[in-house]
Amino acid sequence: MAERVYSYFDYDGEVELPEEGVADFGGAPHYFWLRESSSTPGRGIFDLAPIGVTLLADVVEAEAIWHAWDLDYHAGRVELDCHPMRSGVNLHFADLMRDISTAASLLREDAFRRHPAFRRT
Repeated sequence: MAERVYSYFDYDGEVELPEEGVADFGGAPHYFWLRESSSTPGRGIFDLAPIGVTLLADVVEAEAIWHAWDLDYHAGRVELDCHPMRSGVNLHFADLMRDISTAASLLREDAFRRHPAFRRT
């Protein structure tokens, strides 16, 4: 069953798996961390922890900000120096990412392990 990936924050292009992010699992949003990649493309062992609506809203908003910048960047409308993660460029985005990171660190102890597969859509 395919489920939605809301955002990923780290990506290892060598194994083509997101290393950390938020995705639905069992129909509900969960934070995930890659524990171990597999020799099978798109598969790995992940730790997951369910998240609430506030963290999900922050993730969706941060993803929308980043995605809008990415579209503008690849269309040549903005330069790399206005990336929302650059210091002083987008303080709201920086606050969102800090809040997401803080919340994620608190979730780690409640995580459980699963073996999902990721496929591009």
